[in-house]
Amino acid sequence: MMFWHKSFGTLMCLLLVPRLATRMFSKIPPNTDALNKLSKASHLGTYALLTTMCGTGVGMGYFNGFGLPFFVKELHIPGAPKDKVNKDLGGWMWKVHKYAGLAF
Repeated sequence: MMFWHKSFGTLMCLLLVPRLATRMFSKIPPNTDALNKLSKASHLGTYALLTTMCGTGVGMGYFNGFGLPFFVKELHIPGAPKDKVNKDLGGWMWKVHKYAGLAF
């Protein structure tokens, strides 16, 4: 199951870039002040968590040296070279990834 978790997580990271670009350049319809503030706050929180999940998920795979699987072995994204592996940073990213997932 972790293979599928990582593969779909990598896919979500790839889709995050066009989604953020679309959000930045889209016209937002007008709402009441209170509704507009709540909408902006909830969207900002969701985008922050989504970006955190993607960044820490990719960072874990890279800094631990394992890389990221992407549905088939031929599309495996490699991790850091052995001389640049940083298990402490990878472990910290795992904790942040875990807690951001719980926040979702």
